[in-house]
Amino acid sequence: MATSRGRLTDDSGSCAIAELAGKVFPTEFRLITPDNTIQSAGEILGALMTGAPRALLHSRMITEERRSLEEKYLAAKPHSGLMLSTSGSSGVPKIVCFDPRAVIAQAQAVNLHLQSTVADCWLLCLPLFHVGGMAILPRAALSGASVRLTQSSDPAFLSRIIEDEPITLVSLVPTMLRRILEYRAGQPFPERLRAILLGGGPSTQELVERAPQTLRTYGMTEAGSMVTCVALNVDLSERASSGRPIPSAEVKIVNDQFETVKTNSPGRILVRSAGMVHVYLGDREQTALGFREGWIVTEDTGYLDDAGCLHVLGRRDRMLISGGENVSLDEIETAIRRLPDVRDAACVALDDPEWGQIAGALVQVDRDYSRDELLDHLREHLAAHKLPKRILFVGAIPLLPSGKTDHKTAATLF
Repeated sequence: MATSRGRLTDDSGSCAIAELAGKVFPTEFRLITPDNTIQSAGEILGALMTGAPRALLHSRMITEERRSLEEKYLAAKPHSGLMLSTSGSSGVPKIVCFDPRAVIAQAQAVNLHLQSTVADCWLLCLPLFHVGGMAILPRAALSGASVRLTQSSDPAFLSRIIEDEPITLVSLVPTMLRRILEYRAGQPFPERLRAILLGGGPSTQELVERAPQTLRTYGMTEAGSMVTCVALNVDLSERASSGRPIPSAEVKIVNDQFETVKTNSPGRILVRSAGMVHVYLGDREQTALGFREGWIVTEDTGYLDDAGCLHVLGRRDRMLISGGENVSLDEIETAIRRLPDVRDAACVALDDPEWGQIAGALVQVDRDYSRDELLDHLREHLAAHKLPKRILFVGAIPLLPSGKTDHKTAATLF
């Protein structure tokens, strides 16, 4: 990997990325729990430069989950590569191992799409133990961009960094962007901020329109992060989608028989990219389910429009059947978030003796809200059979370390 003219800066100091080239990195396998600091960033970049095997552990997982992942890492223990776990948003995390050459190829493809140069400075506030955070480091090292690391997710603090420091690129999940925009209360972002990459979960068009720099993306750990991304400086018609595949990435939509469907027809999303992996380490059963003929088999549904842009409709495992009707939990979640004075929402499937399954909604609001008032507003956006039958108003929506909604924990609150 070429060294860059950029710098790594965290909440306490700064160093040139080029300084890492002269450091000696341990070559033996190591488990590390990275935080968003220069030291952790240096260890990850060192592993990518030298091929030294490193396994990245979540810093905020419970003891039982951590022990299970450590055992899997130690059992797999490759001679080289960067090992990460999937986010766990749909169940037990699975382990992938990235070849450093694939990570570099993926970073080059993203840099080409974003036209990244030495003039750029990334704000890296996503966790380094997730692919969305980790992938920013090789992008910067290759393009010569700088990176501003922070461990804070406080919207006021992030807003001040964007306002006061030379940030041009940032990657966020919808919850983070929503909270930053609420803090800024209509104040536009500086003109130098040229792209806010938005991924990691469903987002409303209203959220995208509130910041013209927002570019929806679609990606996953198995693909090495981004697969599609809205292009820079396009109109709202493309910004309503998740964009076209970035260079060297592909998307196709298939039916239940894995046959390619027509344009504008919904189906299961399959992807492949320069940075993809091809197996889950130590898990043949999940590998057989997750990979097929060189493609990553996702659990997401969507369609490709006439312009080749991907529209993500939701997760297959985020569908329930209530009284014989198909209901999308993501659709309900998105509709609730559009309502006035709603800060955030999380919807889950609940067993019910009468309906089989029903939708339960956790709702975080900024004022007193009654159940009837919420449902009255929702009837303008959802058919009657899609309305949540159980509603809990909460002070905060549970989140995973990545910033995504923790639906597993949310379900336990009902």
